[in-house]
Amino acid sequence: MNAQKLSTPRVGSLTSLSSLQWEALKLLYEAADKACRLGHEIWQFAVEIDQFHAVGLNNTDLRFLLCLGYVEHGQERTPVGATRRIFQPLSALALPERTCFVVTAKGWEAASEESAESNMDICLPMAGPSEVSGSLLEVPCWNAASRQLWWQGSLIKELHRPARNQETVLAAFEEEGWPTRIDDPLPQTANIDPQIRLHDTIKFLNRHHLRRGICFRGDGHGWGVRWMVTDPR
Repeated sequence: MNAQKLSTPRVGSLTSLSSLQWEALKLLYEAADKACRLGHEIWQFAVEIDQFHAVGLNNTDLRFLLCLGYVEHGQERTPVGATRRIFQPLSALALPERTCFVVTAKGWEAASEESAESNMDICLPMAGPSEVSGSLLEVPCWNAASRQLWWQGSLIKELHRPARNQETVLAAFEEEGWPTRIDDPLPQTANIDPQIRLHDTIKFLNRHHLRRGICFRGDGHGWGVRWMVTDPR
């Protein structure tokens, strides 16, 4: 008896996802959206594997999403009393206890195409230094000599004349490897409110961008600066 060859959907095709897999992708999409709106890194809103099991997905479903490149996973290793969630990178398709998932840029785009909210102006926060390695998107690059800010191979912003405060902030990000947040790097000056000065600097950092891609925000307390992605594509 000849073995029957089964036909399988093309890997990477949007139609190859089951309804449950789509629900998982949309759940991660919504988690990333909420993380952005609250100013958190995406991994701080990573979804636990038990939540997917509870709605009917099995490990094969999750591995399929991993193979498509729609999700990333890591094992949570947050110690008791920690103020931030911490994750250990996972290789291949291992799914140990306390595995958590986040949406990738590819998964974000796929979910956006199928979502009624696809036209919303949503930003996708970057993973911080305590999260899984191999983050969703590369970090920006500040060239102090040419006063140019680059991201994903494209010129985002160029300062045509010296702008000390903006350059100081961008240089601090570059020196620290572009973490999600840095403390206010501007030197203290008599008779100048540091919070107002930082607020104004952030406002100028977001002006005259040559393309959409990243933006800068305050940390909500007036003592730090965040950067985030405004267009994961």
